[in-house]
Amino acid sequence: MVNNTDTSAAAKPGESEVRNLQRRVLMVLAESAMTADQAADRLYRSPLAIRPRFTELKIAGKIRDTGKRRRNHSGRSAAVYEIVRAQTQAEDNDG
Repeated sequence: MVNNTDTSAAAKPGESEVRNLQRRVLMVLAESAMTADQAADRLYRSPLAIRPRFTELKIAGKIRDTGKRRRNHSGRSAAVYEIVRAQTQAEDNDG
């Protein structure tokens, strides 16, 4: 169900804010792998603002699930993500 109310439109972040949050998520993930909730804590933002940025970055191929899990604030198991690092040409030739 799509919610097209004035309040949902007003709450949606603008394109520049989305790009800024994506950039900030990548900065914290460059320091260490973490869950979306952990990144939200580090960025002093709501997990509801950060979780969609993780989805966007994953779809864009910039981050990936490490296969590890950690408990989030609600006690549920959450995926730990890391930045996808570009392989060097030497690494490509090794495989």
